Amino acid sequence: MQWHLPILLSLWSNNLAESSPERQHPHFFRRQRVRRIFAGIAALVSAFWIFYTIRLLVVTAFLTRLRAGGGGARIGAVAFPVLALIFGWGAWRLWRGAPTERA
Repeated sequence: MQWHLPILLSLWSNNLAESSPERQHPHFFRRQRVRRIFAGIAALVSAFWIFYTIRLLVVTAFLTRLRAGGGGARIGAVAFPVLALIFGWGAWRLWRGAPTERA
């Protein structure tokens, strides 16, 4: 199966004009595709940490039923959402691409 790269990228465009210097760079489409792949991976990792946060809260009944010495659950209740936010922000930044200079 052969991918039609210009058609796929037009669906995911960064709203750059066709004649912009960014699009004329010989590796623009390859770089954009790699960034989008990494953005997808980061989004999946973020979704995993969101799921794991919800799972932690459900299993521990919102941290009311903890084992003796259950400090790990409290740490996870803080760390898991932070990881989800970090990977989500990274996915968003990778998807949008590098900021361009405007005249």
